[in-house]
Amino acid sequence: MPDYLVELFGNISQNLGVHLPRLVGASLILLVGWLIAHLLARSVKYAVSKTGVGNQLALRFGLAARRGTISAFAGKIAFYLVMIFVLVAFFNTLALPVVSEPLNALLKNVFEFLPRVFCAFLIGFFARVLARAAKEGVKTGIDYFRVDQRLASIGTKSPSAHRGEAKKSDVTIRPSESLPEAAYWLVLFVFLPAILGTLQLEGLLEPIQSMLRKALDFVPNLLGAAFLLGLSYFIGKFVSGIVSDLLPSLGFNAIPTKLGIVSGSLGSKTASEIAGQGVFVLIMLVASMQALPMLGMDLLANHLSDFVELVFQLILGCAIIAIGIYVAKYASRAIIASGIDQPERFAMAAQIAILIFAIATGLQRMGLAPSIVSVAFTSLCGGVCLALAIAFGWGGRDAAKRLIDRYIR
Repeated sequence: MPDYLVELFGNISQNLGVHLPRLVGASLILLVGWLIAHLLARSVKYAVSKTGVGNQLALRFGLAARRGTISAFAGKIAFYLVMIFVLVAFFNTLALPVVSEPLNALLKNVFEFLPRVFCAFLIGFFARVLARAAKEGVKTGIDYFRVDQRLASIGTKSPSAHRGEAKKSDVTIRPSESLPEAAYWLVLFVFLPAILGTLQLEGLLEPIQSMLRKALDFVPNLLGAAFLLGLSYFIGKFVSGIVSDLLPSLGFNAIPTKLGIVSGSLGSKTASEIAGQGVFVLIMLVASMQALPMLGMDLLANHLSDFVELVFQLILGCAIIAIGIYVAKYASRAIIASGIDQPERFAMAAQIAILIFAIATGLQRMGLAPSIVSVAFTSLCGGVCLALAIAFGWGGRDAAKRLIDRYIR
Protein backbone atom coordinates (compact mmCIF):
# COMPACT_ATOMS: atom_id res chain seq x y z
CA MET A 1 0.00 0.00 0.00
CA PRO A 2 1.38 3.39 -0.87
CA ASP A 3 2.66 5.57 1.92
CA TYR A 4 0.15 8.42 1.30
CA LEU A 5 -2.80 6.03 1.75
CA VAL A 6 -1.31 4.73 4.94
CA GLU A 7 -0.96 8.30 6.18
CA LEU A 8 -4.55 9.16 5.13
CA PHE A 9 -6.10 6.20 6.93
CA GLY A 10 -3.97 6.96 9.94
CA ASN A 11 -5.28 10.53 10.14
CA ILE A 12 -8.87 9.33 9.67
CA SER A 13 -8.59 6.75 12.42
CA GLN A 14 -6.94 9.25 14.71
CA ASN A 15 -9.72 11.86 14.14
CA LEU A 16 -12.40 9.25 14.53
CA GLY A 17 -10.88 8.18 17.76
CA VAL A 18 -11.03 11.75 19.01
CA HIS A 19 -14.42 12.94 17.64
CA LEU A 20 -16.46 9.74 17.42
CA PRO A 21 -17.09 9.49 21.19
CA ARG A 22 -18.11 13.16 21.24
CA LEU A 23 -20.47 12.66 18.31
CA VAL A 24 -22.02 9.57 19.88
CA GLY A 25 -22.35 11.29 23.25
CA ALA A 26 -23.89 14.42 21.70
CA SER A 27 -26.36 12.30 19.75
CA LEU A 28 -27.38 10.45 22.90
CA ILE A 29 -27.80 13.78 24.75
CA LEU A 30 -29.92 15.14 21.92
CA LEU A 31 -32.11 12.00 21.80
CA VAL A 32 -32.59 11.70 25.54
CA GLY A 33 -33.16 15.45 25.88
CA TRP A 34 -35.78 15.40 23.16
CA LEU A 35 -37.60 12.56 24.91
CA ILE A 36 -37.48 14.37 28.25
CA ALA A 37 -38.68 17.63 26.67
CA HIS A 38 -41.51 15.80 24.92
CA LEU A 39 -42.62 14.05 28.11
CA LEU A 40 -42.39 17.25 30.12
CA ALA A 41 -44.41 19.17 27.51
CA ARG A 42 -47.16 16.53 27.61
CA SER A 43 -47.15 16.60 31.41
CA VAL A 44 -47.43 20.39 31.55
CA LYS A 45 -50.22 20.38 28.97
CA TYR A 46 -52.12 17.69 30.89
CA ALA A 47 -51.66 19.49 34.24
CA VAL A 48 -52.80 22.86 32.89
CA SER A 49 -55.79 21.26 31.21
CA LYS A 50 -56.87 19.26 34.27
CA THR A 51 -56.49 22.08 36.79
CA GLY A 52 -58.72 24.40 34.74
CA VAL A 53 -56.16 27.21 34.70
CA GLY A 54 -56.05 27.10 30.92
CA ASN A 55 -59.80 27.52 30.59
CA GLN A 56 -59.82 30.46 33.00
CA LEU A 57 -57.02 32.19 31.12
CA ALA A 58 -58.75 31.43 27.82
CA LEU A 59 -61.93 33.06 29.07
CA ARG A 60 -60.01 36.08 30.32
CA PHE A 61 -58.17 36.56 27.00
CA GLY A 62 -61.19 35.85 24.81
CA LEU A 63 -60.04 32.41 23.61
CA ALA A 64 -62.96 30.43 24.98
CA ALA A 65 -63.94 29.25 21.49
CA ARG A 66 -60.57 27.48 21.13
CA ARG A 67 -60.41 25.09 24.08
CA GLY A 68 -56.96 23.77 24.95
CA THR A 69 -55.14 26.74 23.44
CA ILE A 70 -53.51 27.84 26.70
CA SER A 71 -52.55 24.31 27.77
CA ALA A 72 -50.97 23.62 24.38
CA PHE A 73 -49.08 26.90 24.55
CA ALA A 74 -47.76 26.07 28.05
CA GLY A 75 -46.62 22.65 26.81
CA LYS A 76 -44.72 24.23 23.91
CA ILE A 77 -42.99 26.67 26.24
CA ALA A 78 -41.85 23.82 28.48
CA PHE A 79 -40.67 21.80 25.44
CA TYR A 80 -38.58 24.59 23.90
CA LEU A 81 -37.14 25.64 27.27
CA VAL A 82 -35.84 22.10 27.90
CA MET A 83 -34.58 21.88 24.31
CA ILE A 84 -32.48 24.99 24.84
CA PHE A 85 -30.67 23.21 27.69
CA VAL A 86 -30.32 20.10 25.54
CA LEU A 87 -28.83 22.09 22.65
CA VAL A 88 -26.36 23.79 24.98
CA ALA A 89 -25.21 20.41 26.26
CA PHE A 90 -25.17 19.04 22.70
CA PHE A 91 -22.91 21.79 21.32
CA ASN A 92 -20.67 21.76 24.41
CA THR A 93 -20.13 18.03 23.91
CA LEU A 94 -19.17 18.68 20.30
CA ALA A 95 -16.78 21.40 21.47
CA LEU A 96 -18.50 24.09 19.37
CA PRO A 97 -18.28 27.19 21.60
CA VAL A 98 -19.23 29.49 18.71
CA VAL A 99 -22.74 28.02 18.83
CA SER A 100 -23.02 27.16 22.52
CA GLU A 101 -21.87 30.50 23.94
CA PRO A 102 -24.85 32.54 22.58
CA LEU A 103 -27.21 29.90 23.97
CA ASN A 104 -25.41 30.01 27.32
CA ALA A 105 -25.77 33.80 27.34
CA LEU A 106 -29.48 33.44 26.53
CA LEU A 107 -30.00 30.98 29.38
CA LYS A 108 -28.06 33.22 31.74
CA ASN A 109 -30.27 36.19 30.88
CA VAL A 110 -33.38 34.05 31.23
CA PHE A 111 -32.43 32.78 34.67
CA GLU A 112 -31.43 36.25 35.79
CA PHE A 113 -34.77 37.58 34.61
CA LEU A 114 -36.94 34.82 36.11
CA PRO A 115 -36.55 35.99 39.75
CA ARG A 116 -37.52 39.50 38.72
CA VAL A 117 -40.56 38.13 36.90
CA PHE A 118 -41.51 36.13 39.99
CA CYS A 119 -41.18 39.18 42.24
CA ALA A 120 -43.15 41.31 39.78
CA PHE A 121 -45.83 38.61 39.71
CA LEU A 122 -46.04 38.65 43.52
CA ILE A 123 -46.32 42.46 43.54
CA GLY A 124 -48.97 42.34 40.83
CA PHE A 125 -50.91 39.67 42.72
CA PHE A 126 -50.75 41.71 45.92
CA ALA A 127 -51.79 44.84 44.01
CA ARG A 128 -54.74 43.00 42.47
CA VAL A 129 -55.86 41.77 45.90
CA LEU A 130 -55.69 45.31 47.28
CA ALA A 131 -57.44 46.69 44.19
CA ARG A 132 -60.32 44.22 44.57
CA ALA A 133 -60.53 45.02 48.28
CA ALA A 134 -60.64 48.75 47.51
CA LYS A 135 -63.31 48.15 44.88
CA GLU A 136 -65.48 46.15 47.25
CA GLY A 137 -64.90 48.67 50.05
CA VAL A 138 -65.97 51.61 47.92
CA LYS A 139 -69.00 49.72 46.61
CA THR A 140 -69.99 48.69 50.15
CA GLY A 141 -69.66 52.28 51.37
CA ILE A 142 -71.75 53.62 48.51
CA ASP A 143 -74.43 50.99 49.12
CA TYR A 144 -74.37 51.64 52.87
CA PHE A 145 -74.89 55.37 52.49
CA ARG A 146 -77.34 54.82 49.58
CA VAL A 147 -75.56 57.35 47.40
CA ASP A 148 -77.36 56.25 44.22
CA GLN A 149 -80.78 56.61 45.82
CA ARG A 150 -79.93 59.97 47.35
CA LEU A 151 -78.68 61.37 44.05
CA ALA A 152 -81.65 59.92 42.19
CA SER A 153 -84.06 61.49 44.71
CA ILE A 154 -82.68 64.98 44.07
CA GLY A 155 -85.07 66.75 41.75
CA THR A 156 -87.37 63.74 41.27
CA LYS A 157 -90.26 65.74 42.63
CA SER A 158 -91.35 69.21 41.73
CA PRO A 159 -90.26 71.78 44.32
CA SER A 160 -93.77 73.25 44.26
CA ALA A 161 -95.42 71.26 47.01
CA HIS A 162 -98.92 72.44 46.17
CA ARG A 163 -98.81 70.90 42.70
CA GLY A 164 -97.79 67.41 43.84
CA GLU A 165 -96.51 66.39 40.41
CA ALA A 166 -93.44 64.21 39.92
CA LYS A 167 -90.63 64.75 37.48
CA LYS A 168 -88.21 62.31 35.97
CA SER A 169 -84.76 62.22 37.51
CA ASP A 170 -82.01 63.94 35.61
CA VAL A 171 -79.33 61.76 37.24
CA THR A 172 -77.80 59.35 34.73
CA ILE A 173 -74.48 58.61 36.52
CA ARG A 174 -74.43 55.73 39.00
CA PRO A 175 -71.57 56.15 41.49
CA SER A 176 -71.98 52.52 42.58
CA GLU A 177 -70.71 51.47 39.14
CA SER A 178 -68.15 54.12 38.26
CA LEU A 179 -66.41 54.85 41.59
CA PRO A 180 -65.51 51.21 42.48
CA GLU A 181 -63.99 50.70 39.04
CA ALA A 182 -62.04 53.95 39.41
CA ALA A 183 -60.71 52.82 42.81
CA TYR A 184 -59.71 49.43 41.36
CA TRP A 185 -57.68 50.87 38.48
CA LEU A 186 -56.21 53.61 40.66
CA VAL A 187 -54.69 51.04 43.04
CA LEU A 188 -53.27 49.05 40.12
CA PHE A 189 -51.84 52.20 38.62
CA VAL A 190 -50.13 53.08 41.91
CA PHE A 191 -48.39 49.67 41.98
CA LEU A 192 -47.40 49.80 38.29
CA PRO A 193 -44.09 51.67 38.86
CA ALA A 194 -43.07 49.08 41.47
CA ILE A 195 -43.71 46.27 38.99
CA LEU A 196 -41.78 47.98 36.21
CA GLY A 197 -38.94 48.80 38.60
CA THR A 198 -38.70 45.15 39.65
CA LEU A 199 -38.49 44.13 35.99
CA GLN A 200 -35.88 46.88 35.47
CA LEU A 201 -37.76 48.29 32.50
CA GLU A 202 -36.34 51.77 32.82
CA GLY A 203 -37.66 52.89 29.45
CA LEU A 204 -41.24 52.41 30.66
CA LEU A 205 -40.61 53.22 34.32
CA GLU A 206 -39.62 56.88 33.95
CA PRO A 207 -42.71 57.97 31.93
CA ILE A 208 -45.02 56.02 34.25
CA GLN A 209 -43.41 57.55 37.36
CA SER A 210 -43.69 61.02 35.88
CA MET A 211 -47.33 60.43 34.98
CA LEU A 212 -48.08 59.00 38.44
CA ARG A 213 -46.38 61.96 40.13
CA LYS A 214 -48.43 64.41 38.11
CA ALA A 215 -51.59 62.41 38.77
CA LEU A 216 -50.98 62.35 42.52
CA ASP A 217 -50.29 66.08 42.49
CA PHE A 218 -53.51 66.60 40.56
CA VAL A 219 -55.71 64.42 42.80
CA PRO A 220 -56.05 66.97 45.68
CA ASN A 221 -57.08 69.70 43.23
CA LEU A 222 -59.50 67.30 41.55
CA LEU A 223 -61.04 66.31 44.87
CA GLY A 224 -61.32 69.95 45.90
CA ALA A 225 -63.01 70.88 42.62
CA ALA A 226 -65.34 67.88 42.87
CA PHE A 227 -66.25 68.79 46.45
CA LEU A 228 -66.91 72.40 45.45
CA LEU A 229 -69.09 71.39 42.50
CA GLY A 230 -70.93 68.79 44.58
CA LEU A 231 -71.60 71.25 47.39
CA SER A 232 -72.72 73.87 44.86
CA TYR A 233 -75.02 71.29 43.27
CA PHE A 234 -76.82 70.61 46.55
CA ILE A 235 -76.93 74.32 47.43
CA GLY A 236 -78.23 75.11 43.94
CA LYS A 237 -80.97 72.49 44.25
CA PHE A 238 -81.93 73.81 47.69
CA VAL A 239 -82.01 77.46 46.60
CA SER A 240 -83.82 76.51 43.38
CA GLY A 241 -86.51 74.78 45.42
CA ILE A 242 -86.89 77.80 47.69
CA VAL A 243 -87.19 80.17 44.72
CA SER A 244 -89.70 77.91 42.98
CA ASP A 245 -91.83 77.67 46.14
CA LEU A 246 -91.59 81.34 47.13
CA LEU A 247 -92.22 83.11 43.85
CA PRO A 248 -95.75 81.74 43.19
CA SER A 249 -96.97 83.27 46.47
CA LEU A 250 -95.65 86.64 45.26
CA GLY A 251 -97.65 86.41 42.03
CA PHE A 252 -94.59 85.73 39.89
CA ASN A 253 -96.43 83.20 37.70
CA ALA A 254 -98.84 85.94 36.56
CA ILE A 255 -96.05 88.21 35.28
CA PRO A 256 -95.76 86.57 31.82
CA THR A 257 -99.50 87.08 31.30
CA LYS A 258 -99.23 90.72 32.36
CA LEU A 259 -96.35 91.18 29.92
CA GLY A 260 -98.41 89.70 27.11
CA ILE A 261 -96.53 86.39 26.96
CA VAL A 262 -98.82 83.46 26.22
CA SER A 263 -98.65 80.92 29.05
CA GLY A 264 -98.51 78.05 26.56
CA SER A 265 -95.23 79.38 25.14
CA LEU A 266 -93.52 78.45 28.44
CA GLY A 267 -94.39 74.79 27.99
CA SER A 268 -95.48 72.71 30.95
CA LYS A 269 -93.37 74.73 33.40
CA THR A 270 -94.43 77.80 35.28
CA ALA A 271 -92.45 81.03 35.42
CA SER A 272 -91.37 80.30 39.00
CA GLU A 273 -89.97 76.89 38.00
CA ILE A 274 -88.05 78.46 35.11
CA ALA A 275 -86.68 81.09 37.48
CA GLY A 276 -85.64 78.38 39.96
CA GLN A 277 -83.81 76.48 37.25
CA GLY A 278 -82.14 79.69 36.13
CA VAL A 279 -80.90 80.29 39.68
CA PHE A 280 -79.55 76.72 39.80
CA VAL A 281 -77.67 77.20 36.51
CA LEU A 282 -76.18 80.48 37.69
CA ILE A 283 -74.97 78.91 40.95
CA MET A 284 -73.33 76.06 39.05
CA LEU A 285 -71.69 78.52 36.62
CA VAL A 286 -70.25 80.55 39.49
CA ALA A 287 -69.00 77.34 41.16
CA SER A 288 -67.43 76.24 37.87
CA MET A 289 -65.61 79.57 37.67
CA GLN A 290 -63.97 78.75 41.02
CA ALA A 291 -63.36 75.06 40.24
CA LEU A 292 -61.67 75.45 36.86
CA PRO A 293 -58.59 77.35 38.19
CA MET A 294 -58.11 74.54 40.73
CA LEU A 295 -57.79 72.16 37.77
CA GLY A 296 -55.33 74.43 35.98
CA MET A 297 -57.86 75.56 33.38
CA ASP A 298 -57.36 79.30 33.84
CA LEU A 299 -58.08 80.16 30.21
CA LEU A 300 -61.40 78.31 30.28
CA ALA A 301 -62.22 79.94 33.61
CA ASN A 302 -61.63 83.39 32.10
CA HIS A 303 -63.93 82.60 29.17
CA LEU A 304 -66.56 81.25 31.55
CA SER A 305 -66.26 84.40 33.66
CA ASP A 306 -66.88 86.53 30.59
CA PHE A 307 -69.85 84.36 29.69
CA VAL A 308 -71.35 84.65 33.20
CA GLU A 309 -70.88 88.42 33.09
CA LEU A 310 -72.65 88.51 29.74
CA VAL A 311 -75.49 86.38 31.15
CA PHE A 312 -75.93 88.76 34.08
CA GLN A 313 -75.99 91.71 31.68
CA LEU A 314 -78.59 89.98 29.52
CA ILE A 315 -80.73 89.17 32.55
CA LEU A 316 -80.51 92.74 33.82
CA GLY A 317 -81.31 94.15 30.38
CA CYS A 318 -84.30 91.82 29.97
CA ALA A 319 -85.51 92.78 33.45
CA ILE A 320 -85.31 96.48 32.55
CA ILE A 321 -87.25 95.88 29.32
CA ALA A 322 -89.85 93.78 31.16
CA ILE A 323 -90.29 96.50 33.80
CA GLY A 324 -90.58 99.05 31.01
CA ILE A 325 -93.33 97.01 29.31
CA TYR A 326 -95.21 96.71 32.61
CA VAL A 327 -94.85 100.43 33.40
CA ALA A 328 -95.90 101.37 29.83
CA LYS A 329 -99.09 99.31 30.11
CA TYR A 330 -99.80 100.68 33.58
CA ALA A 331 -99.28 104.27 32.39
CA SER A 332 -101.48 103.67 29.35
CA ARG A 333 -104.32 102.35 31.50
CA ALA A 334 -103.93 105.24 33.96
CA ILE A 335 -104.10 107.86 31.19
CA ILE A 336 -107.18 106.23 29.67
CA ALA A 337 -108.86 106.14 33.08
CA SER A 338 -108.02 109.81 33.81
CA GLY A 339 -110.84 111.10 31.55
CA ILE A 340 -108.80 113.65 29.57
CA ASP A 341 -109.58 114.56 25.97
CA GLN A 342 -108.39 112.04 23.39
CA PRO A 343 -106.93 109.66 26.05
CA GLU A 344 -106.08 106.95 23.50
CA ARG A 345 -103.60 109.17 21.68
CA PHE A 346 -101.91 110.34 24.87
CA ALA A 347 -101.86 106.77 26.20
CA MET A 348 -100.27 105.51 22.98
CA ALA A 349 -97.69 108.31 23.04
CA ALA A 350 -96.79 107.65 26.68
CA GLN A 351 -96.57 103.92 26.07
CA ILE A 352 -94.30 104.34 23.04
CA ALA A 353 -92.07 106.81 24.89
CA ILE A 354 -91.68 104.54 27.90
CA LEU A 355 -91.01 101.50 25.70
CA ILE A 356 -88.38 103.36 23.68
CA PHE A 357 -86.62 104.51 26.83
CA ALA A 358 -86.80 101.02 28.45
CA ILE A 359 -85.59 99.21 25.32
CA ALA A 360 -82.72 101.67 24.84
CA THR A 361 -81.69 101.38 28.49
CA GLY A 362 -81.98 97.57 28.42
CA LEU A 363 -79.95 97.19 25.23
CA GLN A 364 -77.30 99.52 26.57
CA ARG A 365 -77.13 97.53 29.81
CA MET A 366 -76.75 94.32 27.78
CA GLY A 367 -73.73 95.85 26.09
CA LEU A 368 -75.14 95.32 22.60
CA ALA A 369 -73.38 98.10 20.67
CA PRO A 370 -73.96 100.79 23.34
CA SER A 371 -72.63 103.58 21.14
CA ILE A 372 -75.08 102.70 18.36
CA VAL A 373 -77.95 102.48 20.85
CA SER A 374 -77.03 105.86 22.38
CA VAL A 375 -76.81 107.55 18.97
CA ALA A 376 -80.08 105.98 17.83
CA PHE A 377 -81.89 106.98 21.01
CA THR A 378 -80.52 110.53 20.89
CA SER A 379 -81.41 110.87 17.22
CA LEU A 380 -84.92 109.54 17.85
CA CYS A 381 -85.53 111.93 20.78
CA GLY A 382 -84.08 114.82 18.80
CA GLY A 383 -86.22 113.94 15.79
CA VAL A 384 -89.38 113.76 17.93
CA CYS A 385 -88.62 117.14 19.56
CA LEU A 386 -87.88 118.68 16.16
CA ALA A 387 -91.10 117.26 14.74
CA LEU A 388 -93.11 118.67 17.66
CA ALA A 389 -91.44 122.05 17.29
CA ILE A 390 -92.14 122.18 13.55
CA ALA A 391 -95.71 120.99 14.07
CA PHE A 392 -96.36 123.57 16.77
CA GLY A 393 -94.61 126.37 14.88
CA TRP A 394 -96.32 125.62 11.58
CA GLY A 395 -99.77 124.65 12.76
CA GLY A 396 -100.06 127.03 15.74
CA ARG A 397 -98.57 130.07 14.10
CA ASP A 398 -101.65 132.34 14.47
CA ALA A 399 -102.24 131.38 18.12
CA ALA A 400 -98.60 131.97 18.95
CA LYS A 401 -98.76 135.39 17.26
CA ARG A 402 -101.80 136.43 19.28
CA LEU A 403 -100.18 135.25 22.48
CA ILE A 404 -96.99 137.16 21.80
CA ASP A 405 -98.87 140.33 20.81
CA ARG A 406 -100.86 140.17 24.02
CA TYR A 407 -97.74 140.04 26.17
CA ILE A 408 -95.96 142.77 24.18
CA ARG A 409 -98.92 145.16 24.42
